[in-house]
Parts: sequence; C-alpha cells; structure tokens
Amino acid sequence: MPMRFLIWSVLVWIVLGFGNRAQACIWDSKTLSAEKREHPTLAEAILHPKTEIPDIKELTNRIQQLNEKPNTNDPAWWNDLAGAYLRLGQPAKAAKILEPLTNRFANDYGVHANLGTAYHLLGRYADAEREIRRDTEINPNAHFGLEKYHLALLQYLSRDQDYRLLHVYVDEFTYSFLSSPMPVKVLSKSAQDDFRSQPDESDPQKMQAEKEISRQILRDSLQKMAAGEAVWTLSEIAFDNEPPQYLKNWDLGTDPKLDDGVIYMATLNPKEPACWVMLGLIAANHWDVNLAKAAYKRAIELGSPQTPLLKQHLTHLDQFHPSFFGLRGVLNAPVARIALVLIALVIIYYFFEKWRDSRFKRRKFSAP
Repeated sequence: MPMRFLIWSVLVWIVLGFGNRAQACIWDSKTLSAEKREHPTLAEAILHPKTEIPDIKELTNRIQQLNEKPNTNDPAWWNDLAGAYLRLGQPAKAAKILEPLTNRFANDYGVHANLGTAYHLLGRYADAEREIRRDTEINPNAHFGLEKYHLALLQYLSRDQDYRLLHVYVDEFTYSFLSSPMPVKVLSKSAQDDFRSQPDESDPQKMQAEKEISRQILRDSLQKMAAGEAVWTLSEIAFDNEPPQYLKNWDLGTDPKLDDGVIYMATLNPKEPACWVMLGLIAANHWDVNLAKAAYKRAIELGSPQTPLLKQHLTHLDQFHPSFFGLRGVLNAPVARIALVLIALVIIYYFFEKWRDSRFKRRKFSAP
C-alpha cells in the first residue's frame, strides 16, 4: 500500500504540475512572444534591427577640432580622425589616412582595426581580413572578446562563391546547417578535422578532378532544391574546402560569447546576408523557430547566395510538428527535470521493493 500511494502521489503531482503548461504544445503567434521573452536581445536584433544614424554636425565639428590641434605622433589622434570619417560613412577617407600608418604604428590595435573596418566597408575583404587578423594578434580579446567574429566573417566573405554557398561564417555550424533544419549539433574543430578529407597534393590532375566532381554534385543539388526536393548531403563536399584560419586559435561553437558575437556582427553589418543566416542559426539552435524563420527570410531578401538552402530550411521548419517543440520546452523546464528524477527514483524503488520481497519469500520458504 505505501508503494502504490507513493507512485500515485508522484503521478498526480506531475499531472497537476504540468496542467498549467498545456499551452506549451500550442503553436501560434503567442509562441513568438515566448521566444522574445526568453531571448530578448536576439529577438530585438532580428525583428527590430537598429541602424545608427550619424550626427553629421557633431562629427564634422570633431574633425575640425582634431585638425586644429594635430598630434601626429599619437596613434590615438589618428584613430579619432579616421573613426570620425568612418562614422560619417566615408571609409575611403579613413583608409587614406590610416594606410601610411600601419608600419609607423605597427603594434597599435586601433590603426589596424579601423583600417580593417574601412576596407570591409569598401568591399575589400581580403585586405580587411589581413588588418583584422593583425589586430586580433595584438589584442586577442579586443572589443570585449567579439573581434574574432569580425575576423571569422571576413575569412568567409573573402572566399569564392562555392565556399560561401556551402559554409556559414561561424564554421562550427556548417555541418548542421547543411544536414538538418534544426542545428542542434555544433562541431568542434577536432570533429571537423575528422570530416575533412586530406587532398593528394602530389597529383594536381586528381585534385582538379575531385574539385570538378564536387562542383557537379553542388550543381545537381541546387537543381534538386529548385525542384522542391530536400537535399541534406552537401556537408559531404563542404569539408573538402580548406578550413577558415580562425579555427587555429578559437572554437567559436563553444564560445560563451557566441550569441553576443553573432548579434554584434549583424548590428554592424545589417545588409550582409551572411550575418542574418547566422542570426537564424543561433535562433534555431535555441529552438526559437519563429525568430529563425524571420532571420532566414531577411537573408533571402538581401540576396543571400544560400537562398536555395534557406528556402529548404524554411519549408522544413514549417513542417515541424508543434507538439515536438512544446514537449521540448516542457522537458527543458526545471520542474520537469525534477519530475523525471522523481519518476526514475520511484521506478528504482519499485523494483528494489519487488526484489526485496522476492528475496524475503525465498528465505521464508527455505527456512527449516
């Protein structure tokens, strides 16, 4: 009797405890509100991106004041001057100011960071990558530990079209992006190395043939996606590409500032499709499906080269059964975890009681 009472007590508590969670299985516009509450900064970046409007008068006065009191031996003076032009939307002037200074102030973080930003805004991604790589060498924790995301983005943008189609700029998410609509698995550098094939560099003809095979697979996959057919096998050729250099120093997939870094890059580059793809991936990784869909749609509007893949993701996100997300939300709740532990303890105790009773009976009947 005590055992039955305990089991029924736990079951009743679970039912009553989750009674107020029935709404978790409902999938409607209220779900978006829940996603906003759980990840407000991410939701704000996706749904209400802010564009900084420069104060032209204040910046013009700033440039005038700096020119009236020049301090050309101080790199901070040059950075303030170039920074004002960058904020005014004049990256060419900023680059012209900073280019002669990279040797003179070779170890000044600001000179390289500002010049890299100017090159980025001018679309000179390889030059920008060189300068930002240098500033991360000078100060690896620059911009509160977020500058490495700028480096990752530039190392993505400076690659060819096939690479940009098959990868995302935080490359630890590439495998999941290409193999599932919900990227719940983020690959570490060691795991990525296991996927990568080592090309036979001693045979250039063989390497060229393998590249052509990969291109043909990619073309065939794009045709299938255009016809509405699902394709989740592109990861097989994505890892034939040379990995981004940032992986030698950082594993962004496990970085505690991952969300902050992706949001930071999207805030600074609101018209860059790659940033919106990563916002969508971060949202999907949190199972914030509505936010992920909104980010993917924005990337498509901006002309993302990954549009066929993004449309495939959107189709599959629409097909996920709502109860799946509701159940996941319930199981992630602290009270649910406690309930599961209690259920496990009750089950263990139940079998322990059965075993003890059985043992007692054997002893009783075997006693002389």
